[in-house]
Amino acid sequence: MLGPEPYFLKNPEWYYHDDEINRYFLTDKAPKEAVESYNEFYDALASSNLSFYAMAMHDAEIILRERLKKQGKSQEEIETLVKKWREN
Repeated sequence: MLGPEPYFLKNPEWYYHDDEINRYFLTDKAPKEAVESYNEFYDALASSNLSFYAMAMHDAEIILRERLKKQGKSQEEIETLVKKWREN
């Protein structure tokens, strides 16, 4: 993680991480300060260099396609799986 740890991550009772979509979510136990920290954290991510994100996603898709091809998936299966991956 770059920079200091966000305040909302100070207490594991305030958040959980969804590994499937790689995102944090707050619990009902999060105090106002944690909610503010959470919003600031995701606002900063959204306003960061989106071209870097786009390049990283493009590279990840290429890697995914290569792995699926090595697994013997058909082109139709690859397209279906890539579409599901993009939607997440």
